[in-house]
Amino acid sequence: MEIIGINRTADFNGSIRQYYNIHDVRILDVTSYAREERFHKHLKITEILFVLEGKIKVLTKTETKELLPNQVVVFKPHEYHKIEPITENSRILAIKYIQKDDNLIPLISSDWEGA
Repeated sequence: MEIIGINRTADFNGSIRQYYNIHDVRILDVTSYAREERFHKHLKITEILFVLEGKIKVLTKTETKELLPNQVVVFKPHEYHKIEPITENSRILAIKYIQKDDNLIPLISSDWEGA
């Protein structure tokens, strides 16, 4: 077992971000959005946002959705997106990785053995 600690903490556009770097994936714990982001995209990265607390609005160039705790949104590479806080204390878990387009759900679902 390997415990991964916070790699760095940063204030980014009014939000506090804690970065966890793991081989093949980056996880961010993002809290307290003070103001909205600007539209941006990732060239190779797929980004998953999991709402932990509060309520956020996620926007693409063509859609707007409101997310509540325990809801997830996925942004694929080249998809312009931004996040706006709806509640004062919003918190999300962002997972960034490079998608290989292999459906691994059958493998992941069956990869368990009890002792």
